[in-house]
Amino acid sequence: MITINERVQVPSPPDVVWSVISDPSKVVGCIEGSELREHHDDGSFDALLAVKFAAIKVKFGARASLDLDEEQRIGRLEATGSDSRGSTRVGGHAQFVVQPEGAGSVVDIDGVIELNGQLASLVTTGATVVVTRMTRTFAARLAAVCAELDPPTVPPAGSAAVHSAAPVGASASPASATPVPASATPVPAAPSPVTPADDAPASAPTSTKDRVAAAPAAAPESFTHKVFTAVLEGIRRTVQLARHRLQALNHRRRHGGQTSGQPSRQHTGERT
Repeated sequence: MITINERVQVPSPPDVVWSVISDPSKVVGCIEGSELREHHDDGSFDALLAVKFAAIKVKFGARASLDLDEEQRIGRLEATGSDSRGSTRVGGHAQFVVQPEGAGSVVDIDGVIELNGQLASLVTTGATVVVTRMTRTFAARLAAVCAELDPPTVPPAGSAAVHSAAPVGASASPASATPVPASATPVPAAPSPVTPADDAPASAPTSTKDRVAAAPAAAPESFTHKVFTAVLEGIRRTVQLARHRLQALNHRRRHGGQTSGQPSRQHTGERT
C-alpha cells in the first residue's frame, strides 16, 4: 500500500487553482506521464499514467470518477485499473482541498493506493521517491497553468518612474517636494572690472630694434661647447686642405708633359 500526504503551494487565488484542479482536461497536463482518454455517460473517464520506477517504466490504465464540492473546494478521486500487461491490479482514492494561504493558495492531497500482482513489490519499494518527484513536477506545472489564467498584476509604469526618479537617501516628506520660488533663486553678481597692476609687463615690442633690445642676453658659452666648436673648425680646415691638394695633384697629372719642360715630338718635327 502507498500512502500519499502532500501539500502544494500555489501563488494564485483559490478560485483559479480550483478551476484547474477540478477539471480533468486541465489538470491532466500537470501530472507527469498522464493522458486523458474516453469520457463515459456516468461522468467517469479513462486515464493513462506512465510511471518510471528505477530503470523500469510501467504504464497503468484506469477508470476514474471525480466527486466535487464547489462551495468547499474539496474533491475526491477514485480509480481502478491495471498495468498494460494485466499482471498487476491497482486501485485507490485521494482527496484534495484548496484553501487560501497568504496571497496565494495551498492544496492538501491525501490518498491511498493499493497494488496486487507481479509489480506490486517493485512499485511499493520505489513509491516514496516517485511520489516526491511527481509532486514537485505537479506543483510547478499547476503554478504555471494558474499563472496563465490569472497573470500577476503589474504596477502602472508612471508609478515606477516616480519612485525611480527619487534620489537614494532623499527624504519622502512633502516639504522636500515643494518647488522653490523663482524669487528665492540667488542671482550671481556681475564680475568686477579687472584693473591692471602697476607692475604688469608692458606690451610686446613691435619693431625689430625693440625686439632685439628686449631679447634676453645670451648665456655664456660653456667650456665643452667651446672645445666642440674648435674641433669642428679643425676638421673643416683639414678637409679643405686635402681637397686643394687633391685638385692640384689631378691638375699636374692632366698637364704633366707641358709642365715638365720637355718638348713633345709633334712640336719639334722629329720623325720616327
